[in-house]
Amino acid sequence: MTSPVEPTEEFEINSPTETSRNNQSKEELVVERRSFIRRLFETYDKNFLYALGLQYFNNGLKAIVALAYMNLFKNYYHLQPAQTQSYTAIMLLPWTPKLVYGVFTDTFPLFGSRKRNYLILMGLI
Repeated sequence: MTSPVEPTEEFEINSPTETSRNNQSKEELVVERRSFIRRLFETYDKNFLYALGLQYFNNGLKAIVALAYMNLFKNYYHLQPAQTQSYTAIMLLPWTPKLVYGVFTDTFPLFGSRKRNYLILMGLI
């Protein structure tokens, strides 16, 4: 039988970045994070950063909703994975042509407006 290989001094378990972060105190990490956030706000417009944060929040919210309906399909309706995938594809189908809708409304204004009148028209339909 072979014996398990024991780590030698040549191989580090932690990467150098992790090791240096482990040696830093919590106060230094807080200062480093605050400095990073301050530099972000100095470099980019605050509206852009808020929109970026909202986008990440939106993606996380979509993931939570996806977990909820996957759990519903599996545990409540007792669906097989193939059926679950089919229903998920049907549920997401209306969002598929969103890119085409955006390009179309930006290219062809309706009564002088690019977005407002399309929203009103689609709301009435």
